[in-house]
Amino acid sequence: QDLLAAHAAASQSETHGVRVTAAASYLGTNKSGANIFAYRLRILNTRPDTVRLRSRHWVIREADGGEEVVVPRGSPGVVGQTPTLGHGAEFEYASGTELRADAGEVRGAFEFVSMELGETFEAEVPPFKLVAPPPSQRD
Repeated sequence: QDLLAAHAAASQSETHGVRVTAAASYLGTNKSGANIFAYRLRILNTRPDTVRLRSRHWVIREADGGEEVVVPRGSPGVVGQTPTLGHGAEFEYASGTELRADAGEVRGAFEFVSMELGETFEAEVPPFKLVAPPPSQRD
């Protein structure tokens, strides 16, 4: 069973033949009281050609209208890598963020280049929720 896709909060989208699945989990709070979240993304190339991930763009918004974190368009790679994916290949990675609010949302895009065609395109990162449990259920 695909545990990432089965995750209750998982989001999935496919753009230009690249499927992105995203899910987040609550990890706890840090010393300053901010909520800490981990998220996992899987990128699957369903195109016939080989593609390379070049850059990313993120917007992380707090549900209470507070702080918005933006990773600008063109920020290189993901977790220090620019993976090359042939047809049917996938790449999965984990990262994290923190929010002052109890909830928020992450959205964005990955920029790819087709190795055979030379064209660049963006694959949507489907919006996914960051939700902390009620205070009475936290550690």
